Amino acid sequence: MSFSYAARVAVWIAAVVLAFQFPLLGAGFFRRVEKAGCTIAQRRWLCCFALGLAVLLVRAALLPVWGIPKPSIYDEFGYILQSDTFSSGRLTNPPHPLGEFFESPYTLQRPTYNAKFPPGQGLMLATGQVLLGDPWFGVWLSCGILAMVLYWALGEWFPPGWALFGSVLMWPLLMTSYWMDSYWGGAVAAIGGVLVIGAVPGLKRRTFSTAVVLATGSVILMASRPFEGSVLLVPALCYLILRKIPWKAWGLIVVLGAMGLALLGFYNYRVTGKPLRLPYVEYDSQYPSTSHFNFLPLPPPAQFRHADFTAMDRWERAKWSRSRTLGFLSDRTSDVVKFLGILMGSALLILPVGLFWPQLLRDKRLQLHRWCLGGLLLTLATEVVYYPHYAAPFLAVIVVLVVQTYRHLRVWEYEGRPVGRALSRGLPLAALLLWSGHEAVRIAQHQPIGDDPANTRHKAIEESLQERGGSHLILVRYTGDLDKLPAEWIYNRADIDNSPVIWAQDLGAVENRKLLDHLKGRSVWLFEPEEDLTKLNPYNPPLETPGTEVSNR
Repeated sequence: MSFSYAARVAVWIAAVVLAFQFPLLGAGFFRRVEKAGCTIAQRRWLCCFALGLAVLLVRAALLPVWGIPKPSIYDEFGYILQSDTFSSGRLTNPPHPLGEFFESPYTLQRPTYNAKFPPGQGLMLATGQVLLGDPWFGVWLSCGILAMVLYWALGEWFPPGWALFGSVLMWPLLMTSYWMDSYWGGAVAAIGGVLVIGAVPGLKRRTFSTAVVLATGSVILMASRPFEGSVLLVPALCYLILRKIPWKAWGLIVVLGAMGLALLGFYNYRVTGKPLRLPYVEYDSQYPSTSHFNFLPLPPPAQFRHADFTAMDRWERAKWSRSRTLGFLSDRTSDVVKFLGILMGSALLILPVGLFWPQLLRDKRLQLHRWCLGGLLLTLATEVVYYPHYAAPFLAVIVVLVVQTYRHLRVWEYEGRPVGRALSRGLPLAALLLWSGHEAVRIAQHQPIGDDPANTRHKAIEESLQERGGSHLILVRYTGDLDKLPAEWIYNRADIDNSPVIWAQDLGAVENRKLLDHLKGRSVWLFEPEEDLTKLNPYNPPLETPGTEVSNR
């Protein structure tokens, strides 16, 4: 057992034991903190902006230690491509005449050059790229916005103090998780879900403004995570039908929602040529992939031109096969625990939900949240692969249920003593202390933000070549050994031909000649990532010349 694990266990045990043995310990201190928090929370809009600003300032202060993250995941490069496209004033890019050289997972080359994803995340990254010079600042801004709207939404369901409590619980997610420190996190989709859930209570009191908020949230969901967003919206709309909200509200929701869907249809048209044909669907038609849901059959094996696509296909097929076995239950349970740990710093904070579930079931105000939770369980049970940000549309649902649980816990007594109140204070405090301590250790030890896969050096290689001057073409040669294939490398900017460094598939000397003729005047390099990640060799097969060392920044 490691020291850190033993320390975490000791803190949790101490929090529980102290609550049962000394429930009044520190009661005066906690009362003062809670009184101050409630006073701040009463100034709702000030508190809203303060929470968002706190998230932004904390992460900005950590930039000297944890700089701007380096992309490494297929999805991240796709979103960055979208960001580069949108920030250039285009919705998509014309197809490259030699697009076969630039094929990589999750990227379309025909009928236009773009990522296969809906535009929501890419638009947020483009905002950061335009305003602050780097796509990651769009992620940074989205986490700050999420902190603001989450507090607002919780304030629609709870008194201000409890809204502040729920917002603070989300600090680990918003400040130091991969939702902040990557390009494929879930803040944009979570904003959409939070706006939808937060708008529901006020539709009868503030028809116009809340209808606008709900419609906006719905469009954001469709533009970021359309499947999970739809699973959230169906029970939400059914709930509103039963509540018999004013027809004026329905009219606004329908009109604004239709306008948003029309814009998404126009985006689809520009990318795929058909308003109703999603880029997802177009990509799957060109690069046959394994079914994304375990209730759908496995398609017949496909032959791919490139080793990286073959490796991706093999990984997806293995995941699909696993999803049809009992081991899938264990995998998905692990996924849920991981998500809850990212959400609040520790999955243990969710345990009171199980204890007070009967009360949650009887609470009529939580009917919508129970329905939506059922939708979340549906996605967990059917999607072959599941990452924590897939659940982003349901964030507000989860937080509302957790906060309501802690309201029940606060009034619970054991043998006439306020043990529940002590637990409702001690458990969140333990989680926040452990989270902040863990992050402080990471900072002190100069640990990286997350994993450091090989292709995080993608940008460093480009910078090393740009320091040499001129323009460059890197031909990436995969050996075909799928067990050795570490990561994908072939990702380019929106304007390929005018990029200072271009990455391309090595298709053999005969085919490569077409690309070399098209990109005359560039220095051409051969990169073999499975053989040596530190060296580029001049692409000149008949002549052996010394390699060029690449910096490891």
